[in-house]
Amino acid sequence: MATSMDTPQIREENFVSAYVHFPYCESKCHYCDFFSFAESKFDAVARGTIYNAIAQEARQFKGDGLGDLTTVFLGGGTPSLVPIDDLATALTPLGLSSCSEVTIEANPSSITEEKARQWLALGINRVSMGVQALDDARLKWLGRVHGVAAAHTALEALGNAGFKNVSIDYILGVPGQGIDTIRRELESFIPLFPHIQHVSAYLLTLKNSNPKCTELPSEEEQIDHLMEANRVLTGLGFHHYEISNYARPGRAAFHNENYWLGGGYVGIGPSAHGFWPQAGIRTKNVSNLERYRMHVVTGNHPWEWTERLTPEQKALEFLMLRLRRASGFKLEEYTAATGESFVAHRQPRLERAVKQGLAHWDSQGVRLTTRGLFLSDQITSDFA
Repeated sequence: MATSMDTPQIREENFVSAYVHFPYCESKCHYCDFFSFAESKFDAVARGTIYNAIAQEARQFKGDGLGDLTTVFLGGGTPSLVPIDDLATALTPLGLSSCSEVTIEANPSSITEEKARQWLALGINRVSMGVQALDDARLKWLGRVHGVAAAHTALEALGNAGFKNVSIDYILGVPGQGIDTIRRELESFIPLFPHIQHVSAYLLTLKNSNPKCTELPSEEEQIDHLMEANRVLTGLGFHHYEISNYARPGRAAFHNENYWLGGGYVGIGPSAHGFWPQAGIRTKNVSNLERYRMHVVTGNHPWEWTERLTPEQKALEFLMLRLRRASGFKLEEYTAATGESFVAHRQPRLERAVKQGLAHWDSQGVRLTTRGLFLSDQITSDFA
């Protein structure tokens, strides 16, 4: 829990980004670990009270001195379900005119051309769409509410409305998928929609308690899926700039880049996280709708806890985040962030990773190979 000593002051911080969490979705996918609820469990009035609280929290941050932002990301849940007036109320305090990138997460089934035009009018200029699979049987296995046809229709609607920067999510490591399927689906689908500028191709992860967990392919098969997606997407002109992310030139997700580079961001909405880099503090909002609302309406930040990072935590987070990026990090960046030499106590481990074809290391810095990126958790643990 937060203490007075751990309560950061916004005027001491330079924030670049804001993450806004909307907790309602059409249905809860069995693989989803985010704080979200099927909207059918709440009536419009109940949902409206949470949307109002989110807007009030945004106003509170602005009143505390939040400066101009560069990126805003609307996540969830499914923000594309939020009524346009509620979206406008929540976004207005954040001053989107200063932002170069404002992203809304959306499911194909909740996208229409009219809605897309309204988003553009609000200042939203990027859509991250959960395609997830390009096969109806696989979508059903994943518990998705849309079919492949809906993905086509939604992308056509976004293009007709004027969106030039769309990202799609595509899940790998699904039982029965196979590398031939991955190649065929991506090569036939992506060229149809030139406004797809970014692809997040990531492995399906399930809790051990999930009964479907035993159906997942082996780790080596999962690596094969990742490598095949890499071959196809780079062949289509996308740059592999982070473990799971591919972008056309100039279309990397700036919001996520800020996370990976250790930049500051405020978290708005139930369960949202924030980071105050100058204070070295992380915050997490309460993961309870009513408690969240009560904190906000009484004028308090709805933090469930704040955490002041130790030097050891800062060093580990630097490695964990920078080694996610294909460009890795410069040795002097590690020294500046931690006060220590990265190589001094790690040379044998570095040499082993290089010999195994998992990393590149020279006098300038360290970065992982393509295969190394897909094993970054293991490598980071070894380097820590």
